[in-house]
Amino acid sequence: MASRRVPGLVFILAVFLAALMPVRAEQLMNRIDRFFVFGSNLAWFNNNYGADIGTNHAEGGWSPAFSQEHCEKVFANLEKMGCPVIRIWAFERQEGLTFTADLTSDPAYPYHEVTGLDDKFMENCRFLMDCAARHHVKVYWSLLNHLIREEQDGRHMRIITDD
Repeated sequence: MASRRVPGLVFILAVFLAALMPVRAEQLMNRIDRFFVFGSNLAWFNNNYGADIGTNHAEGGWSPAFSQEHCEKVFANLEKMGCPVIRIWAFERQEGLTFTADLTSDPAYPYHEVTGLDDKFMENCRFLMDCAARHHVKVYWSLLNHLIREEQDGRHMRIITDD
């Protein structure tokens, strides 16, 4: 019985020792690069959650804090750092969306339907995407953030419907 275990133990020991062998950093990076992408998360610009790229009509018309100069600086720095991908929230706190008038008579829980995208949002997105391309950075758009269920008593859950 013990003689049957020896080949299995030898194999496990060989795999363990191979894992401990020194590997040059460039070899390790080549192995890792096939599976991972180094990127960054820029949830919102200028520390302005909910109105960084577009007007927030859901909150009474908050104006965006987006500036082309700041955007250019952000993407230039990402390029210098070798960061090829960035994640940006598109519609956090419903910014950049346009809505119908309130379809209910309940002021505590109004219901609006999305009718389109804010012009300023589209203008700033175009600049942002052009800027990203100039600096060789890809943008991963996250449409909604994780607070969609929590903010404003879940009102954000009605952004996407199949009606």
